[in-house]
Amino acid sequence: MLTHKKRTIYIFAIASAMNLIFFLIAYYLRLPLWLDTTGTVYITLLLGFPAGFLVGLINNTILSLVFYGFNSLSYYLVSVAVALTSHVWMKKIKKVNIKLCFMLVIFIFFFSAFFVIPLTFIVDKGVPADYWGHRLFDFLCTRNYISEIATILSVSCVKLFDVIITLVIVMCAYKLTPVKLKDSSHIIK
Repeated sequence: MLTHKKRTIYIFAIASAMNLIFFLIAYYLRLPLWLDTTGTVYITLLLGFPAGFLVGLINNTILSLVFYGFNSLSYYLVSVAVALTSHVWMKKIKKVNIKLCFMLVIFIFFFSAFFVIPLTFIVDKGVPADYWGHRLFDFLCTRNYISEIATILSVSCVKLFDVIITLVIVMCAYKLTPVKLKDSSHIIK
């Protein structure tokens, strides 16, 4: 029988793996996305904001230690924004449909961009650290865009694609999630 504790552990494991695996795929294939919040959105959908908050912290700590350095831990604010936005929006959604998912993309994009753009200026001195963000930044600068505008446009472009693909992955993962993990009504407390 599935207990509340087991259900929570399973979902945490799935969400943490999603964050890391999808990030690694995007990182090593040099895709124009990060995909490091897929598990954060997924667990927020199933267990709420505190769980998304914790999975985001775990994910950002690992990525900071292994890939980007300690300074990038401040990007955890983006994970918090994604988890909080997802939580608030998911509470309003009774049934998932395309229109509501489109609205969620817009909200997550704006709330996460609100943090990621200033952090790019502060932590990365205005030059995006990711492969495609950096390439787009260089391209815009060679087209005589001032560097601040190039930063905003390049980070926003990558973030928008990232949010769209993240939500597509999360919706597919949710559809594939066994009912026992989705619904806690049958769980032994």
